[in-house]
Amino acid sequence: MLILRKAWRHIVKWREKIPIMAESLEPPAKRIKTQEEEQAEGNGVEENKSLLKRRKCALVIAYCGKGYMGMQMNPGVPTIEGELMTALWKAGAISEAHKDSQNKLGFQRCGRTDKGVSAARQVVSLKMVPHQSMVSAINEHLPEQIRIIGLKRVSKSFNSKNACTSRLYEYLLPTYVFAPFKATNMDYRITATEINRIQALLNMYKGTHKFHNFTSGKKPTDPSCHRYIMSFVIGSPFVKNDLEFVSLNVEGQSFMIHQIRKMIGLVIAVVRGYMNDDAITQAFEPPQTDIPRAPALGLFLDQVYYKSYNRRFGDDGVHEKLEWTEYEDTVSRFKDEYIYRHIIETELREHVFLHWLHTLQLHDFYKSRQDQSTTHTHATEADSHTAEADTLTTEADSHTAEADTHTTEADLHTTEAGESTEDQTDAKTIAVADSESKI
Repeated sequence: MLILRKAWRHIVKWREKIPIMAESLEPPAKRIKTQEEEQAEGNGVEENKSLLKRRKCALVIAYCGKGYMGMQMNPGVPTIEGELMTALWKAGAISEAHKDSQNKLGFQRCGRTDKGVSAARQVVSLKMVPHQSMVSAINEHLPEQIRIIGLKRVSKSFNSKNACTSRLYEYLLPTYVFAPFKATNMDYRITATEINRIQALLNMYKGTHKFHNFTSGKKPTDPSCHRYIMSFVIGSPFVKNDLEFVSLNVEGQSFMIHQIRKMIGLVIAVVRGYMNDDAITQAFEPPQTDIPRAPALGLFLDQVYYKSYNRRFGDDGVHEKLEWTEYEDTVSRFKDEYIYRHIIETELREHVFLHWLHTLQLHDFYKSRQDQSTTHTHATEADSHTAEADTLTTEADSHTAEADTHTTEADLHTTEAGESTEDQTDAKTIAVADSESKI
């Protein structure tokens, strides 16, 4: 009986404590957010951005490669990714701990551009704060020649390189590289007949072929040399600062190093008579061919496509299609202001393509094709005869920074005595045939 009474007293005491315990378990009253806090949260620009969750995103980037050692991050030298990662951190899109560790962000670029090469719609994927306001925030910390064009949420497994179905490159060059020797000058204007011939040569690249001769360090038996070219088109010529330019646009699944520049270099060599028209198809065969590599100046990545990703995720109601038509005007302005301008002004100032033309006859185009060696010999002889007969007069070039000078006809013939003529970088008429004979 005594035990029961003690037990009852304990039960009574616990019953008295239950309301107190229940009261202590109640959550504290929720603080009402101020209007400023709600607005900041809605815009995705909270002061403490480190607390915001990261999500997989795709960034569309346009940049001019002038002054940079390529796209990929490389400590100690200026690169596009180096600028981008710093800007992402300063804008609060990524943490400082991840600024120098791309792997932790799942970072991937669609294509790796080389030194000096630009891009109009490069795509990178990474985990970052997924708010649209980040576009302007990141651009505030980037130089003018690098711009974030747009941002889109993507699936967790998205990889901008592996998911890409094709890439479109553009190559801008002066039309005088296709001119006959005597007509190689700044006044040259390409004809419809010549455009049709160039297009016929470009069409030979379409389809799947072995491009071992269009890169370095690859053997004909290497399966990775097989590449699929979807289209290769010459655009409409246009005149800028009295010099005519034209674009070559090539779309393929993927490209090897130097492949595009060698594809274009071979076409120029054929048009200028150094090789036969069938040299392109012969370059797909095992024998080694010495193919000239066109200058890097005119090349840039124009666009990348994600057709398979768009079919799978584009209409699922959660993700967006990775198409950039809404940014077309922005991209077009950037190309005119930075990419095209850099290529055109550099060519007018330095005559990059002219100097490259001088080196064509240094190539042994048919290194293992002795039966066709006479083609190269005849082309060189024709070049020499053309130089002797060429009496092109030069006028002052108003587009160069050097002082205007007039070159007399006697100056052009000093090369016959073995003397070297002055570098007429300010000449409006470019005596290419004369220059090539000296090499």
